[in-house]
Amino acid sequence: MINAPRRIEAEAWTRLPEPLHYRGEPNEWVRTTRPGMRLHSFLEGPCFDADGTLWLVDVPYGRILGVSPAGEWRVAHRYDGEPHGLRRLADGRLALTDYRRGVFAFDPRSGAFEPLVERVNSENFRGLSDLASAPDGDLWFTDPGRSSLSDPTGRLFRLRAPLAPAARRLELVLANIPYPNGVALSPDGKLVYLAATPLG
Repeated sequence: MINAPRRIEAEAWTRLPEPLHYRGEPNEWVRTTRPGMRLHSFLEGPCFDADGTLWLVDVPYGRILGVSPAGEWRVAHRYDGEPHGLRRLADGRLALTDYRRGVFAFDPRSGAFEPLVERVNSENFRGLSDLASAPDGDLWFTDPGRSSLSDPTGRLFRLRAPLAPAARRLELVLANIPYPNGVALSPDGKLVYLAATPLG
């Protein structure tokens, strides 16, 4: 017999401060994905670093945000992009997937921002979404673009050894997926879990 799960009451710990709310006109991402809406932010990719800082990305406005253990927010980096996924690397940097531009590494200590992989076989990605890091340092990431049930052209990739530029190797693991969105690995790295979120 399986015991009922323990009930946990959730409560808000912190919120994006009003001074960090975007106030301008809706950009292309907002107009395309949320027609008729105005968004002050769209936060994704939460992960913690070794010091307990919570890191997030703001998809439409190209921001990497850090939240201290005391709940203090800061914009660590802003660029022309659409960051989606975020994961901590073994060397303390953060890996992120950008819908339009590829996979990047960001160093919160120095502010350095560098590409890990921007294209596949000399072609642009369709539009990256989530990523996961394996115990061996490999990065797994999804490339859904605008795929769907009627256009099942999404893909799952693995980037080998992202910390060693000379040894980096990009592998197409699975293709023809209807909107592959989230990806995660088992603690031992032997299983990969992939969420397909068909859009009609």
